[in-house]
Amino acid sequence: MCSGLALSYSMEGHKQESYSRFICRRSLRLIVPVWFFLTVYFLFYFLLRLIVTHHSDIPWNSLLRSYLFLNDGFVRYVWIIRVFLLVMIVTPLIFKVTITLKKGLFCLCVLVILLFVDLLETIHLHDSFALFLFNEYLLYLIGYSILLAFGIRLGMSNNVGKVCNNRLCTFFVLYLIVVLFVFSMKGTSSQFLSHDLKYPPHSLFLLYGITGGGFLWFWVNKILENSRIREAGVIRFLAWIGQNTIWLYLWHIPIKECVNHLCDNWLLRYVLIIFFSLIVYGIQYKLVLHSKIGFFVRYFKG
Repeated sequence: MCSGLALSYSMEGHKQESYSRFICRRSLRLIVPVWFFLTVYFLFYFLLRLIVTHHSDIPWNSLLRSYLFLNDGFVRYVWIIRVFLLVMIVTPLIFKVTITLKKGLFCLCVLVILLFVDLLETIHLHDSFALFLFNEYLLYLIGYSILLAFGIRLGMSNNVGKVCNNRLCTFFVLYLIVVLFVFSMKGTSSQFLSHDLKYPPHSLFLLYGITGGGFLWFWVNKILENSRIREAGVIRFLAWIGQNTIWLYLWHIPIKECVNHLCDNWLLRYVLIIFFSLIVYGIQYKLVLHSKIGFFVRYFKG
């Protein structure tokens, strides 16, 4: 959704770049930092394990799956990069379709696609490779493309209230009630917050993302209208975070592993992970800005 917002704002008054240039630039921007981070992380991790435990075995297959951004790799948190790469392929098409549709038709299309996602979830494929492509690529592509489109729409209107009128919001609420009812009838209501709904994303999880993300965006805009908050530099800080999400996300991976071993309280872990991720990447950011690595600066910040 944030990618859609950024895309919408970046395209205002600018000519759209060629598809090949967009794919090349975006792919390098995603892949190079993550592969570099994974390589350093693996070297440090296995070297430390060798020193401490004297175990030299390396799970090469699991490492490869991490570099391919699969869910069951050695580092499982980088699966989202695969989603970004998948959505990247169809981003120009989604952008054109989203800005063309009227707001009522747009929300109706989203509702229909959510229903379509649920229908796809009922398909049972017997071929293992086809099942892999279906679960790990097609469902992720469709699901997260919806969130991208909604982000683009938010950027166009700058107000969540203009994206969905009351009648269509009512449809979303009714749809949510129906889905919850179906889950309860199946005896699987306990899965409401389960990871089974997230990997790949079901309509319930996508609807949660659309409504939650949309209203968060609405209230953030309201809060930032306060002159005192703007003068306090909150907008600049949030903009910096938005411009450096990849490396902040990457640094949270080893920090999370360390904090999980030291603390059991979920809220405290959450605060510590965010705090140390900001501190560690802030140091990296300052070092990169004052370095002389030239062209490659773009891959070590952002």
